[in-house]
Amino acid sequence: MSKVNCIVVPPGEARADFDIFLDLAERLGVREELYPGWVTTEDAYKEWQRVSHGRLCDYSKISWEEIEERGGAQWGGPRLYQDGVFEHPDGKARLYSVPYEPFIEQPNHEYPFILNTGRTVEHWHTRTKTAQVALLHNMVPNAWLEMNPLDATKLQLKSHDRVTVFSRRSSVKNVELRITAVVAPGQVFMPFHFAESNSNLVTLGAYDPISRAPKFKQCAVRVERSTPN
Repeated sequence: MSKVNCIVVPPGEARADFDIFLDLAERLGVREELYPGWVTTEDAYKEWQRVSHGRLCDYSKISWEEIEERGGAQWGGPRLYQDGVFEHPDGKARLYSVPYEPFIEQPNHEYPFILNTGRTVEHWHTRTKTAQVALLHNMVPNAWLEMNPLDATKLQLKSHDRVTVFSRRSSVKNVELRITAVVAPGQVFMPFHFAESNSNLVTLGAYDPISRAPKFKQCAVRVERSTPN
C-alpha cells in the first residue's frame, strides 16, 4: 500500500481517482455498501488498517498522521523479522532445499533462443501511468528485442531491422531489433511493458510450485525478419 500526496489540483474538469470511484459507486447504488461513510482518502486507509490487522503486512498500528510526519512508514518495523520470529505456528522460518532441474522448454533447432523478459527503467508495469508522461513515452515509445551480435550475424540481421518472435504458443510481430553484447549468445531479451507487443503471448504459463512465481524467462523462441505489410 502506498500513500501518494497530490502535487497539483486536477485541471479543468479532471477529477481525482478517489472521487471518481465514489461517484461511480453512488450511481450504481452501492456506495454505502462498498465505501460506507467514506469522504476522504484517509477513510480508505482506515479500511486497509482494518483488513490488514493481524496479517503479515499489518498497517493497523501505523496512523495516517504518522505516515505524513515520518515521510513514510514500513509495516513490520524498520527491519522485518528482526526479532527472529516468522509467520508460522512455531515461529521458525521455512527453508527449502530445491534440487536443480533443467527448465521445461529447452532450445532446439526450431526454437534456438531462450527469451528473457523484464523491465526498462523508463516504464512501470503496463505503462498505465508512465505512458502518459511525455518525457518517458518519447524516450521509449515501443517494444524491442535485444540480440547478441554473433546471433544477429548468423541470421543476417542488423540493428533496427523489424523482427517477429515465435514460440510454440504464439508470436510477437514486427518489433525493432537491437544488437548488443549485453545479451549472451543464444539468448534474446524483450521488455514486457507494451500491450501492443505483448511478450507474454509467447512466454510459458508454467510457474514454480513453491513460490508460485511464473516462468516468464524460460521459453524457447525463434526470431525471423518480419515480412513487410
